[in-house]
Amino acid sequence: MGSDRYYMQLALAAAREQAERYGRGEGKERPDPLVGCVLVTADGREVVGYRGEENPTDHAEFTVLQKKLRGVVPPGATVFTTLEPCTDRGPGKTPCADRLVEAGVARVVIGYMDPDDRGRGYHKLVEKGIAVQLFDSDIVKEIQNLNIYFIESRKKSSMTRAWFPEVETACGHRVHIIADLARAPLMNRVGAYPFPADLVPDYQKNLIENQHKHKGWNERIAEYRGLRHSGTLLDYDDYEYVQWKTLRDAGRKPRAVYAGAVLVSPDEASLYIHRRSLDVQTEPGKLHAFAGGFIVDYQNLADETLLHACLRELHEESSAQPHLENSRVVIVENLDIGWIDVMYMAGVISPSNVKRLKGSKEGEVVRLPFSELEDQLTKNRRAWVSTGIAHHLIWLRLGAPGAPAWYQRESQNVYSQIVAWPHK
Repeated sequence: MGSDRYYMQLALAAAREQAERYGRGEGKERPDPLVGCVLVTADGREVVGYRGEENPTDHAEFTVLQKKLRGVVPPGATVFTTLEPCTDRGPGKTPCADRLVEAGVARVVIGYMDPDDRGRGYHKLVEKGIAVQLFDSDIVKEIQNLNIYFIESRKKSSMTRAWFPEVETACGHRVHIIADLARAPLMNRVGAYPFPADLVPDYQKNLIENQHKHKGWNERIAEYRGLRHSGTLLDYDDYEYVQWKTLRDAGRKPRAVYAGAVLVSPDEASLYIHRRSLDVQTEPGKLHAFAGGFIVDYQNLADETLLHACLRELHEESSAQPHLENSRVVIVENLDIGWIDVMYMAGVISPSNVKRLKGSKEGEVVRLPFSELEDQLTKNRRAWVSTGIAHHLIWLRLGAPGAPAWYQRESQNVYSQIVAWPHK
């Protein structure tokens, strides 16, 4: 029987076989990790596999446990895997950490911790009583170099991050975080919204009212359908403003796409937020980030449509002209209302821009110093729209982009204090 170091090197060699066969991920938006796995039985038998060895989508642990051992694992086995086993897979698929637990392996030795935040396999294995150790540091460095394209891509964006449930819980499970992205996705029209036949009479009445009140103004609104290609494309149907109003009046929740930003004033050590007017239809008087309904009429698939919609909505509600480059984008669904907020996590405004800030008929602009944010999102939580809490919590969790360095160092601690606050 070989030493632990021998099996670590054997697993690394298997990952290199995958690289030779499929490439290292150069030029791909979201490359797969290069993963080698070695199972060693108590009597020293070796079973080696790599990700995609028998099927391109098979994980390395699945290849060894199911494809090569047919699910029959001798007791007392040790598994060496170059990447932390996953704890989240698509519908109908079992995560690798669960497979290792079900197989009854005695020990797992892990190379590189999963940067995708889907991993957390280390914790799952420890909780289930499996002994867990790590590869030697020099071999970890080799794994990191081999997987550099995968690692860098996962730092940019993710559809599932470990902190999503923390924020959702802090918001009383009234929001659902869909994605944390490096940039806003392009828009992709799927079709027309299938308007319910039972609401057609109400729709006709609203059309007549709209003709009198707005001279027939009736723009198009995006109806969220989903994200594809790791969040690079946002699929949507579109429908009329009057259809949207009819659905809202009937108590339905059309998943309208909204665009906006967290407004940051680094020079004042403050955020600027939106207090909704008392006479608006939805959540009157409550605090929120700046966001507004996305109008499809202005779409151009060749440009950054959501960026332009965001800038338009910000200017409409606050006269702000923020700097949005290099800002993370997080998509949050308000489960109470149906809004899908595509939010830039840092709209940075200069002192001259601050002087121009003003409200609109939809609400007023409110200054919120960084020092008051913790109290606002704990003791004053009922005063907020749920997605407004989520946006600012996410901003903190991502390191307070746009804020001065001294506050960025504090942001994680502030975030931890807020999510730990009782939210019943």
